[in-house]
Amino acid sequence: MSKSNLDIALSYVRAGFRIFPAGTDKKPLVRAWQTKATLDPDAVRTWWSKWPDAMVALPTGADNDLYVVDLDRKPWCDGVAIYDLFQSDDDGAPLVRTASGGVHRYYKFNSSLRPDLGKLDLGNTASKIAPCVDTRGQGGYVIAAGSGAYQYVNGLDIDDRKPITAWILGMLAAGGPSYKPLLKACETIYSAPEGTRNDVLNTEAFKLSKKSRIPLDMVRTALGEAARAAGLDHYEIEATLDSAFGAGQAQQAQAQPSPMGRAVELADVEPWPDPVDGLHLLGEMKTVIRRYVVLTDDQLRAVILWVLHAHCVGMFFISPRLFISGPTKRCGKSRLLDTIKHLVPRPLATASISMSAMFRAIDQLQPTILIDEVDNFLSNREVASDIVGILNNGHERGGQVLRSVAAGNDFVLQGFKVFAPTVLCGIGRLRDTVMDRSIIINMTRKLTTETVAEFELEELHDLHEVARKAARWGQDNAASLTKLKPELPAALHDRARDNWKPLLRIAMAISPDVLTVAQKTAVALAAEEDEDDDDLAVLLLRDIKTVYDDMDRPGDHIATSTLIGALSALIDSPWGDWKGQGKPISGRMLRQLLKRFPRIRLTRYGAAQTRGYRWKEFRQEWEHFT
Repeated sequence: MSKSNLDIALSYVRAGFRIFPAGTDKKPLVRAWQTKATLDPDAVRTWWSKWPDAMVALPTGADNDLYVVDLDRKPWCDGVAIYDLFQSDDDGAPLVRTASGGVHRYYKFNSSLRPDLGKLDLGNTASKIAPCVDTRGQGGYVIAAGSGAYQYVNGLDIDDRKPITAWILGMLAAGGPSYKPLLKACETIYSAPEGTRNDVLNTEAFKLSKKSRIPLDMVRTALGEAARAAGLDHYEIEATLDSAFGAGQAQQAQAQPSPMGRAVELADVEPWPDPVDGLHLLGEMKTVIRRYVVLTDDQLRAVILWVLHAHCVGMFFISPRLFISGPTKRCGKSRLLDTIKHLVPRPLATASISMSAMFRAIDQLQPTILIDEVDNFLSNREVASDIVGILNNGHERGGQVLRSVAAGNDFVLQGFKVFAPTVLCGIGRLRDTVMDRSIIINMTRKLTTETVAEFELEELHDLHEVARKAARWGQDNAASLTKLKPELPAALHDRARDNWKPLLRIAMAISPDVLTVAQKTAVALAAEEDEDDDDLAVLLLRDIKTVYDDMDRPGDHIATSTLIGALSALIDSPWGDWKGQGKPISGRMLRQLLKRFPRIRLTRYGAAQTRGYRWKEFRQEWEHFT
């Protein structure tokens, strides 16, 4: 005897999954399902007494620890076939056959979030991994197995799910080509009038083979499935695709422009012929840098240690970015960047670089990257997201980007290493993820009483000599650095500890006294960064803790209106005059900021069904962020 829809719903609730009812059209039957999805059996019975034919909907994301890869099947696009083309091995995921004949693949959400992924968005995507291969993560939902036509098909169920596979995470992080042209071509082939479909297939295949970044085996599979669905036979399809691909690639080869520009050659620093004493080297580096740039003592120590780290970067797991920032022009930022350029190994300086040029340069040349005017460079959102991904992945050894690379008439998946010491220079702040991975040097304009030497390229012998000595010190001491374990100041947060660990190892290798001073420098510069931290969500969370601590009897809940009033009363907080509009932050914006913390959910409580929040959910997040 088959289970009723209510029985299926209650079975998910008993297993610890939040649910809500959806109609046979898969649309939610309750408003604000994100907050109303429940574990309450009574609420479930009430819903299904009202809608007995409702299907069970499962929110995906953190609350249900559920991530779903949705292999869609449209008449002109077969996500199952395309996915199997790249991932034919069984990864042990529970499989659910959907109403359209597609497949849902179930994975765990929470255990898939790893530090090495940075802030990879595990939300909802459409054809990002491959055509007709969608994902449902934070903020999404799926119809649960057991509802209607949705049934398990491989003997596994939701309790058997595993973390998201490395291939899926890699494809999400890589941000591959747009599949829109391929999807449009498939639909065009399928909807072409009878008698014209073969010609349309030939035309679309020819166009895609000439200019598409999509792997040709994926193009071939997708177009072939669309043509089969349109009624063309197998041999006709294969012959047409062979002809179109051959003609398209031949034309593309003839149209390739001759190489322009010149080959990039980087200068190696020749190590000093004699052994170098670390303390003497520090003194020389202080003198020569101060000749050209005005810095505080802490900033100068950080720059020197970072330069030495660049000469030994092969010994470290982390390479912190050095971000030279200033509030406006003429603060000495570019001068410091130029000074560093003459001290580091294999400098590659630029004010503009494409994503593909950047990851290929790092992989092939092993440079020290120096990017000036990075604030202007990253103002282009499309460019910024790709470059920021490289900067974040390159923070740790082993960081890479994945790309499909042409190999004859085929494409292969290839990884490019992006781990490299990197200096960024610009006005203001960068994205939080980059700031978090950086040691920040905040510059200001020098006083009229402060003088520096002119920067004449033909007269930089002092910098070049110090660079050679730094290279020799790194050569002689690199092997011993991995054995050193300096004490990391407790005042540093986790990411700052990661950033400063290689620099403190260098300080420890020079002398205990240098280490002591460097530890104080790390704390001082990290404190400046924390003061400048504009992560509003974390600030909000901390200010809510202040509100809680100031309450005599906080109870179990706090109403949204009460919370906004208390936040607005905090001195020097942004909540009372939100964005300078003379009004406090709205309940909607409050909820939007708190969405960053999955445990905190807007709820209704009490007889009056007051809208507000549970204190216990805040306490769970305070342990991590305050």
